[in-house]
Amino acid sequence: MSLGDKDRIVKRLHRIGGQIKAIEKMIEADTDYDKMMIQMQAVSSAIESTKIELVRERIKKSVSVELGKALGSLK
Repeated sequence: MSLGDKDRIVKRLHRIGGQIKAIEKMIEADTDYDKMMIQMQAVSSAIESTKIELVRERIKKSVSVELGKALGSLK
């Protein structure tokens, strides 16, 4: 995974951490249930999209490695 990809994913995870802290504060402040659920859904979606990004990166790396092997064997 490239440094830029790692940075982007780490930034996403930091944002998710901030969202979770915000939910903690909402719970402590007895914020409206619906508002908390909206934030929890946002966190779930952010985690899911981050998982998809990680899988994409893994697939790209695997394909690149295998393609390199295949092209190397043609020489």
